[in-house]
Amino acid sequence: MKKIGLLFWFFIVLVLSNACKSEPQIESRAVETQHMIDEALLKTNRFIVRRDQDHIANYVRRWQLNMKKTDTGIWYLICSDGGKRNLREGDLVNYTLNLQLIDGTVLDSASFQSPRQLRLGANRTESGLEEMMSMLGKGDKAKFILPPYLAYGNFGDPEKNIPPGAILIYEIEILNDKTE
Repeated sequence: MKKIGLLFWFFIVLVLSNACKSEPQIESRAVETQHMIDEALLKTNRFIVRRDQDHIANYVRRWQLNMKKTDTGIWYLICSDGGKRNLREGDLVNYTLNLQLIDGTVLDSASFQSPRQLRLGANRTESGLEEMMSMLGKGDKAKFILPPYLAYGNFGDPEKNIPPGAILIYEIEILNDKTE
């Protein structure tokens, strides 16, 4: 009977000691846990970006392309320079496009026959395409390689047959532009 009484009092003390813990300790643990999660995600993202950039660099080296790289991670080669000013936000641009995966799978080449139109800065396309267009002017032809974080990201776009994490190669020709 004494053992049951001791266990009872031990249980009461245990419950009361846990109940008396202050909420700042609990919040501190939650903040610490969130910090650990954030650090793990940051390391993972850095690894993925580095892996994608290495994959692109190997592709450029293998095909002996004389490409340059922007600070954001776009690889580019201006194939012909039309000599016109660079495009700016608000410009309405007509262009042709050939789009493929880095493994050579063609995703879109129809716009070589029927040009596309884009208003720069309208946020209706991938951010990397907007950045690429800002490097070009009327008559320019260029080849760009976009890492996933500047294209369709980790989810891709099933409607366009773009798989998750796809590295995309764009061949673009600027036909004309209008400033409004």
